[in-house]
Amino acid sequence: MAMTRAAALLMGLSTAGAACAQAPAPATTTDDPFIRGLKEGKLLLDARVRYETVDDNINDDAEGLTVRTRLGYETAPIGGFRLLGEFTDTRSLFGINDYAPEEPGYAIIADPSSTAVNRAVISYEGWKMAWLAIGRQRIILDNARWVGNVGWRQQEQTYDAGSVDLNFGGGWKLSYDYLDSVQGVVPALDADVSDHIVNLSYSGWQAGTLVGYGYFLKDDDSDDERNTYGLRFSGSAQGSALTWLYAAEYAHQTFDPGAGGSFAMDYYALQGGVGFKAVTVQLGYEVLGSDGGDSALQTPLATKFAFNGWADLFLTTPADGLRDAYANLTANWLGLKWMAVYHDFRADNGGDRYGDEWDLHLSKAFGKNYLVGMQYARYQADEFSKDRNKFWLWFELKV
Repeated sequence: MAMTRAAALLMGLSTAGAACAQAPAPATTTDDPFIRGLKEGKLLLDARVRYETVDDNINDDAEGLTVRTRLGYETAPIGGFRLLGEFTDTRSLFGINDYAPEEPGYAIIADPSSTAVNRAVISYEGWKMAWLAIGRQRIILDNARWVGNVGWRQQEQTYDAGSVDLNFGGGWKLSYDYLDSVQGVVPALDADVSDHIVNLSYSGWQAGTLVGYGYFLKDDDSDDERNTYGLRFSGSAQGSALTWLYAAEYAHQTFDPGAGGSFAMDYYALQGGVGFKAVTVQLGYEVLGSDGGDSALQTPLATKFAFNGWADLFLTTPADGLRDAYANLTANWLGLKWMAVYHDFRADNGGDRYGDEWDLHLSKAFGKNYLVGMQYARYQADEFSKDRNKFWLWFELKV
């Protein structure tokens, strides 16, 4: 019955969205730069209806049907400045909200009902080599392994921050962000912090881009400090018929809890792949190290859903660390995007087999503004946690 209601709602929103779509109004000229900036700005709209189920073999099976509406406006440049304001609202639909944290005792679906300021930013782009921003903003660096926005959840992760991007030319770019607070995907993940984010990249080689970074994180409530230094190289090479993909990364992390003690862990990642026409196959190996089973490497600001399985078993790395050997197949066929991913999870300390996981994805884009998709994740436990199954069906409208 819930699936029938979800499908009916998706069809209704799709029809309504198509009926409401309008061509943009022609630009209006004026001598007042402020009025011109307002008139030539752009509407920001991202609405997503999603049905999700979770069977974690621990709690009661969860079921949720939610709608996320993200609405905002960004001006055109006004004397080099841009102003952006955006609100977000997430609600359950038709009483389909049997999930934690909405209802205790059920498995978790991390999309609680909420209304919040998602972004409120003043940025300056009047200098050729520099971009500045201050306010609540979205920050995504590299592949989002260390700093991202967790865009999969209905409420994304944003930051109260000051940011500077410097483009030195010749392929060199430096980004610095000072984070004062983190607005998490659920209130329990909100945090007062004093974080310094430094990211230096060089893209002047045809073979790929080299990135060096230092992420210095401090939780103001616990006084925990977690510092990470690393290097990443990624790129692609075009052959006569094949495209070769490759990436390698190493990082070292220290963790100093406010309560005392000190730990050190390493991070390794290797990925290689090949693309032929509309099909891409990739193999990868990622290690989130452990300090003798006492503490493990963590990525608290990352878009974690994109790594280590969609079933979300490893959002927090176990104390024995994690080794993730994976393979994924992506294809564009019959106008659809297909994806299949397999993970083999093991402990870094001791090598115990945690379990394995299959992730499947199918989606269809309609023009630039509409997307319909479904996704499935199945984790089979061996030595870690319990079996877990997740299913999603969604419709998205983005302007």
